[in-house]
Amino acid sequence: MRATGARIGETGNAALVRPDGSLVLRSTSGSDAGESFFAAETLRRELATRDKGQGSLFQLSFAASTSVSETRLVGVAPSQLGSSYPNVGWLVVVSQDEREIFGPVDAQTRRLLLMLAVAALTMCVLALIFSSWLAAPPVPDYSHLSTHPVVTRIDESTERPV
Repeated sequence: MRATGARIGETGNAALVRPDGSLVLRSTSGSDAGESFFAAETLRRELATRDKGQGSLFQLSFAASTSVSETRLVGVAPSQLGSSYPNVGWLVVVSQDEREIFGPVDAQTRRLLLMLAVAALTMCVLALIFSSWLAAPPVPDYSHLSTHPVVTRIDESTERPV
């Protein structure tokens, strides 16, 4: 059986699984009868950890590798069917390729690093320009001095100004 309309991105999948990891329903094509969830062993181990009081099932998430060595992030939550049918303990499991999930974050990180590099380069150029202005010798301003001729008397015997 296949659930339509439960597609999450290009690589995302949703499934209904039993706590033992066997598939009840999934969003991808293929036969579900007798098949297990790709991370059934990790799911059983995580559920056993949660059963020992080390966390809530509502916070269950983990990373798992597929048969083609693709790392997928998996999130698990109890199905709402349990509120109507207490004997049905199915779990809703969603998984997605790690590269697809973190792709936008990686792109934003590259843009941030590029922006920081441009800002650092701009600051260096401005520092160079301003330091060259400060290092230039000042142009003397003699406007405050009078322009009247200076008359000096010279002692003829010593030939020095008096």
